Amino acid sequence: MALLPDDAYHQIFAILPRQTLASCRLLNKRVGNIATYHAFRHMRLEAALDVHGFVNVAKSDLLRPLVREITVDTWIGPDFKYNSNRKFRPPRDFFRALAYIRRFQGLTALNLRFTKWCGNERNGSIAEETYDFRYLVLDIIFRSLAGNWPQANRPLREEGLVAFDPEDRGSLPPLPTEGILELDNESLEPIDISSLTVSNLADFDDERLTKSESFRQVFLSKSLTSLKLLVATEDSPSSAAARWYPEKYDFCAGLPNTWLSPNIARNLKTLSLYFRDYWGWNPKMDFRAVNPGRSELSGLPNLRVLALGNYVFSHHWQVEWIASFVGQSNGREGLEELYLDDCPIMWQARTVQPLDESSTIYKSQDGETITHSNWGYPLREVMTGGYQEWNPDKFAYHLRWNQVLDYWKTNLNSLKSFRMGHDTIDSPTSTYERARLATICQHRLEDTTFLDYDCPSPSMIPVFGYGPQFGVGLEHKREHILQYVHFDIGSGPTPWIERDNGRDMIRDEGFEVYQAARQRDEKAYHDMMQSVHRRTEMEAFNHE
Repeated sequence: MALLPDDAYHQIFAILPRQTLASCRLLNKRVGNIATYHAFRHMRLEAALDVHGFVNVAKSDLLRPLVREITVDTWIGPDFKYNSNRKFRPPRDFFRALAYIRRFQGLTALNLRFTKWCGNERNGSIAEETYDFRYLVLDIIFRSLAGNWPQANRPLREEGLVAFDPEDRGSLPPLPTEGILELDNESLEPIDISSLTVSNLADFDDERLTKSESFRQVFLSKSLTSLKLLVATEDSPSSAAARWYPEKYDFCAGLPNTWLSPNIARNLKTLSLYFRDYWGWNPKMDFRAVNPGRSELSGLPNLRVLALGNYVFSHHWQVEWIASFVGQSNGREGLEELYLDDCPIMWQARTVQPLDESSTIYKSQDGETITHSNWGYPLREVMTGGYQEWNPDKFAYHLRWNQVLDYWKTNLNSLKSFRMGHDTIDSPTSTYERARLATICQHRLEDTTFLDYDCPSPSMIPVFGYGPQFGVGLEHKREHILQYVHFDIGSGPTPWIERDNGRDMIRDEGFEVYQAARQRDEKAYHDMMQSVHRRTEMEAFNHE
């Protein structure tokens, strides 16, 4: 049998499942080496499965250097029903295996997957993945990446957080460096990853993590250029109560000093920031506080790809910030790709008073003083204070999609990909083969839209033949683009009312006014897409 060139085998093996790659290792030595390279390029450490395969690779001098990507998943399997008010204790060995991440010195990408159920134990309810549990997982991972174990014999703080069986104390060494370091005095070198993704990060700023030296060291690394976060919201037996937990307000307000601190903000080339609920207005997220300043090195200067999920636009400064403070020093003359996943404009808010009328003063890295208005945003103390005075009123917001898109068409002169649409985070059709996968494999495909935003749209999947292999992106049908929302504090189970602006506009101003506004939005969208398409065609022509 004639052998193929090595490049051909690499192309083929890159899309084969791991089980097939394991068989291909037996073909011959030359092909087997290529198959081995791809078979161990991506490793998984999952609480639902046995961890010893992961540990054995970590201990293998032959296989360990091949690993470039690791996915850590805290889901303990289909036998446990989440959100059922039951005690949650993952296997002890899962925690101990986490520390073996530190042996993978060639690691470039780390993916961490929590479940969407998070929070603290309040009012008699039991949160499965509590803040303490999540902190322990994150602390071990960040210490491993930073090479920052203060004592070589520091035990894991696992008591009360793992499955308790007096007869089963786990099969792995209880100390995080036992069996990992070759010698007791061996140094722990940092691992400079280039990509970090966290699925279902809790909307809680745990200062035990974000103020730690390990967290700071990882985000000081200039190699970290891709950050993708999906933020989960604490659930509550009372759906109304969860809306106003103060932790989520503090989390959003603190993002510019934690996950988007100036060090990481200046280096990022790709940022995907998704929340499970609407965010941006309530709770407020002020992107102007991200690496503040007026210079070309302010904001996200090197960013090329920005993806936002469930982010609410309400003020024109948000539109200007994306055009003026994103990608201005990336070597491409501005942002290249922009994805808006279920990101509506808020046209009206019915909420308690007063709204914020203050200003915030920021200090840039150069010591420059910058003042920004907070007008029109809800006050944290009002929203979380239990409504000491119930005085809701309606407030109009005048930002419209035609204004946004016309501004971006004029000012985003390097944009080569622009997509608006609807995600498929919990959809059973989020990938072509999902229906045929076992439960554990199905779980691996959940909560991936914040990673797959640039994949083909569901409407592009053929009825017959093969569908997309690496995920499904945004749905671009008319009902999923150019959307508006209305905030009503008295509504439940969510205060966000979707797709009602047309009905209210027809009632208040007449059908002709509504139709004219809709046509302006659609024309601006068409012009924006045409502008991006022409730019892409021109660049392809110039490269020929």
